Amino acid sequence: MTDPRWRQIFEPLAASSHRLWIRRGLAGLWAWMVFSAILHCSPWLGGPPIQLDLWLGTLFTDQPMLARLLGLAIQGLLVLALVLSYERFLAASERPWLASGAMAGVLFWLLLVGVVLPLVDLINPLIQAAIFPSVGLFALRQGLVSAAVWLVASMGFGLALAGYAR
Repeated sequence: MTDPRWRQIFEPLAASSHRLWIRRGLAGLWAWMVFSAILHCSPWLGGPPIQLDLWLGTLFTDQPMLARLLGLAIQGLLVLALVLSYERFLAASERPWLASGAMAGVLFWLLLVGVVLPLVDLINPLIQAAIFPSVGLFALRQGLVSAAVWLVASMGFGLALAGYAR
């Protein structure tokens, strides 16, 4: 970690006060709650049930309760990384919070449905065995309602994060 570019990124994060870390954590928790609430509304909108924690957790175990806990831990790490990325790159810009939140939501959506979910489809043994449904690129294998729910949930995540973290 002697590279000066790494130092430029991580030094301001380490030097910030613990109050700022608490605020970041609460912003991430709030954004994750909005995201999860919208995903859980998918069956009410005519889409399939979306259980991201179970999909992520079954990468490591086939026991449902342990898989949920592991999935929640993975989501927590992803949210922490997204909050720190937002703070570092989007919150410091001159854009209004609504614009930076929308940009964060779109970037999160592209990362999630363009990279993470297709990778989970490829390596998750329960999806390969057809026990869990495959999501596919941009969640289109589960229909347009599912793809729209992922987009709305990601936008909700970005806007909730930007609104709380400003």
